[in-house]
Amino acid sequence: MDRDNSHHRFPNTNTTHRYFVVALLGAVVGVLLGIAVAPTVLPEVYPHLAEPEDPHIPPPQQEEPAPEPDELPPMISSDFEELLTSVVSEVGSSVVSVTNVRRVVDPWGRSHISDSQGSGVVIDDRGHIVTNYHVIEDADEIIVEGVEEKEYTAEVVGKDPSTDLAVLRIDSEAPLAPVKYGDSDAVRPGQLAIAIGNPLGREFARSVTVGVVSGIRASMYGQDARQRVFQLIQTDASINPGNSGGALLNSRGELVGINTLKFASAEVEGMGFAIPSNTVQRIVGQLIEHGAVQRSWMGVSVSSVEDARQQGVQLQVDTGVFLARVVDDSPAHQAGLREGDVITGIEGEPVEEVVELLEELEERQPGDVLLVEVKRNGETLTAEIQLGTMPQ
Repeated sequence: MDRDNSHHRFPNTNTTHRYFVVALLGAVVGVLLGIAVAPTVLPEVYPHLAEPEDPHIPPPQQEEPAPEPDELPPMISSDFEELLTSVVSEVGSSVVSVTNVRRVVDPWGRSHISDSQGSGVVIDDRGHIVTNYHVIEDADEIIVEGVEEKEYTAEVVGKDPSTDLAVLRIDSEAPLAPVKYGDSDAVRPGQLAIAIGNPLGREFARSVTVGVVSGIRASMYGQDARQRVFQLIQTDASINPGNSGGALLNSRGELVGINTLKFASAEVEGMGFAIPSNTVQRIVGQLIEHGAVQRSWMGVSVSSVEDARQQGVQLQVDTGVFLARVVDDSPAHQAGLREGDVITGIEGEPVEEVVELLEELEERQPGDVLLVEVKRNGETLTAEIQLGTMPQ
């Protein structure tokens, strides 16, 4: 008996309607979701649908692409490099080579030539050159090279071993390029320091080293009643053999010092020293005018109060300058000062350290009158000292 299978061949009408409704609802939901997501996913396509930015929320930072190797910023700014090159270009021709030529006789009586190199700085258009005294010490002949690469025989105008300065002069037909002086009293630790000189001789002429001013140091020189003091500029700019007498410059290309020495020790690095330009100007002026430096002189040997006490001297003051010796017939002796006195004031200003008295004398000229305050056995005395000229 055949069965009627018509219900398997034709779907039910109610079920078809349900499928259609579900499909329609899915399409509508999909369209709505697309509209909602589009401004976020594709803001450049639908800018009018994007949500307004909140002014209180900063926009996200976009990472910049890494620069190409050729576009990497320089480790030293171009401004700094330009400053250095301009200073060297302007002042380099002011620095010359100085050769000390000596005729030496060996133990067998044979004579030969010995020479050593240093540096010098042209200071005016009359041919004057400043260098270190130790550069030209005991020279039989002095050769200057660097003015249009010519050699000149230099004469010694004057020298001052105490400050390690000397002045030379050359007759140059070529125009000279004098250096400009800077104010060394304005130099402060941390400032740029540029050294130009001739390390190891002419082969490395006008070598440039750069560093900073490391400090200002007091330097004593002389002995006994002729002791003096002056300042030195400390720098970490490399100062090598042959740099002595060369220029120490500031960032404006002004001369702030004459390089003079460095600590030569395996344990010490970057400690060079220069004579301040203000000292150089004062000494050079006297060397050109007189051939020697005329210094004021009191005629006393001094020490600190603390040092005197350590030697067993009983004193009633805590600070001042102890007079260990007063030279007979010296200006101090003629003014009534005695051994054992303690100078506690100069021109109404207190004096506590030896360096203060020595600096005062360094600024004075022979013939100047110095008013000092003295402590003697608990009493306070005053004396007027007419300064003399220091014996050479």
